[in-house]
Amino acid sequence: MLEDVKGEILACTFCAYCRRACPIYLVDEWEAFSPRGRVAQGLGLLKGELVPTQDFYRHLLNCSMCAYCEDACPSNIRVTEVIITSRGELLGAGVEVPKRVTSLLSNSRREIIAPERSEGLALIPGRFGGTKDVLRLLGSIGDVTVWDIPAISPFFFAGCRSELESAAQKISSLMSERGVETAAFIDPSELLAFKAILQGLNCVHYTELLLEAGFAPTNGGEQVAYLPSAHLERLGVTSADELVKEASDVSVELTGGGAEIGWLEEGILRKLVEGRMKEAGDLRIISASPEHSIPLQEAGTASIALHSLLSEMMRP
Repeated sequence: MLEDVKGEILACTFCAYCRRACPIYLVDEWEAFSPRGRVAQGLGLLKGELVPTQDFYRHLLNCSMCAYCEDACPSNIRVTEVIITSRGELLGAGVEVPKRVTSLLSNSRREIIAPERSEGLALIPGRFGGTKDVLRLLGSIGDVTVWDIPAISPFFFAGCRSELESAAQKISSLMSERGVETAAFIDPSELLAFKAILQGLNCVHYTELLLEAGFAPTNGGEQVAYLPSAHLERLGVTSADELVKEASDVSVELTGGGAEIGWLEEGILRKLVEGRMKEAGDLRIISASPEHSIPLQEAGTASIALHSLLSEMMRP
């Protein structure tokens, strides 16, 4: 409920430091898409001055939850928490979600079917694949079982708190029954969602396990542009950054990306992609998350997800 984040909302002084750090505002320059604009919208909902509508929810989705605004905020406001809570408030008021989000939530609501047996490490693919490459990378560490379960991150980002908690607890219980102690994630958005809701399960990014096992890719000397994951940065996970720098010569580091596919409107996502392409120039872009390599590839630029790059380096 918005009452739970009332203190965050009222602490905003509208100083605008957050605008300089917001990738969405910088490509669109619309005040309603700025972090302080989001907080103001939360205040309007809290005071009953704004009417819950489908357009309101649709506009509120144009935030990737990168949390760079929180790093820039002098008042240390948890802007992402305000936004997610506002989304949940709108859903609770009966607002219909856009088709792109309806599809994401429908996939998340499919039946959870756990493996009959699970040995060693559980691998959680998420929404964007990469399972084959990561299995190859983790194969030298020990037994890995793929848990092809519905992604729960759409519940997290859409503001469906009760469904998020229910799905996460069910998955956690199934893993506990099968003796799973560690779950490795390919999709940073999934990792963020699981770590936000579960305490008992050891949730890690697959690159953390690679570094722990002493995986050392050969540096091919290629100059690249690197697109980090804002979610991994938010979680304090630096292993993906370290592996990229071991495997290549990072000449340009782009502003990290958060949750984009399905959440951002097509025009906003296109502007983000065009900006990344312009900044990278002729360099190939290495993405820490497949969520970011997919739209870059669709736009015709040379881009590859980190797991694909590392898997290529393992080939004889």
